Amino acid sequence: MEDQMRSESAKYGHVTRRLLRNERLTGKVLESALSVIGQGGTRDSLCDVIAAKLIAGQQLSDYEKHIMIDVLLLHARLGGGTPISSKTTRLCVNDKGELELVITPDT
Repeated sequence: MEDQMRSESAKYGHVTRRLLRNERLTGKVLESALSVIGQGGTRDSLCDVIAAKLIAGQQLSDYEKHIMIDVLLLHARLGGGTPISSKTTRLCVNDKGELELVITPDT
């Protein structure tokens, strides 16, 4: 279990470093990033835009990088590799324009 968490953390570290260097994500690094953000179709436009840009090899804006590194990857690291883009969890912007994590209980 601990080795798996270290492995996941290392993968997310590679994603973080490449994003901070504005490098294109490819191969296993891209797969790791998409395992956290999803591959689009999440009903969350921000996550879908980030996923589309990663797949296309486009640079993320500073805000998108912040969301990916400081919110999504951090959540995945602390959650032991659990992606935030699961069916029960999504990011959205509330009425005040603030980013909000919405968790729907499993049924």
